[in-house]
Amino acid sequence: MSHDPVAGGAPSSAPSSDDGAHPAAEPRRPIWRNPYVWAAIGGMAAMTALRPCLRRVPAPPPVVAKLPAYRLEDTAGRPSGSAELAGQVYHLALVRMSCAVHCVPVARALKTLIRRYDYMKIPVQLVAVAVDPPAEARRGASAYLAQRKLVSPRLRLLSGPPEALKPLLEALARASGFAVPKGTTVSELEALAHQARLYLIDAAGNLRGSYRTDELGTDEAYHRGLHVWLPKP
Repeated sequence: MSHDPVAGGAPSSAPSSDDGAHPAAEPRRPIWRNPYVWAAIGGMAAMTALRPCLRRVPAPPPVVAKLPAYRLEDTAGRPSGSAELAGQVYHLALVRMSCAVHCVPVARALKTLIRRYDYMKIPVQLVAVAVDPPAEARRGASAYLAQRKLVSPRLRLLSGPPEALKPLLEALARASGFAVPKGTTVSELEALAHQARLYLIDAAGNLRGSYRTDELGTDEAYHRGLHVWLPKP
């Protein structure tokens, strides 16, 4: 305590600057009361909501050709072909089950499409047409599908005799830009399997495009398949 030597009044109770006291700090504002935090959250939510509106969805690819009717068999020997697939969008690929090099990209592309369509729950189907003799194709189907990790209810493996394969192979060859002179044999057409292509077929049996089986080509085939499958508004 100190006395005022001039006024001679009562002792002063106010602390002097020498007492070492500091003013109390203001309580820290909770983060949820910070307007900048809410502004940032609102901005991110708005951008997420607007993204579908700003994204341009391209139109489905145009019709390239009308596929002929074809009748093959599945791995159990049951008839399966264009009639059974009518009304469904599907990717078709030619495979040679005895192939160790050229058909690897095709199998990898089919596996990628299975995974992506399964994840999105989109009912686009996959058809692998084996150009091997039918008996060999049916005998080795289970091992081939298991080895390539293609076992899926979404994929069917079909095969058939040369006369059943020829109209389909001719149509795919022409759609891919290859000339098919009169007298072209099935053996020559089977070389298409080495081209490693994915063909997109719409629900009406029209060929909508042919795509590579590398990463970019498979991605394009997937998105084109989505656009063909999507119901019209």
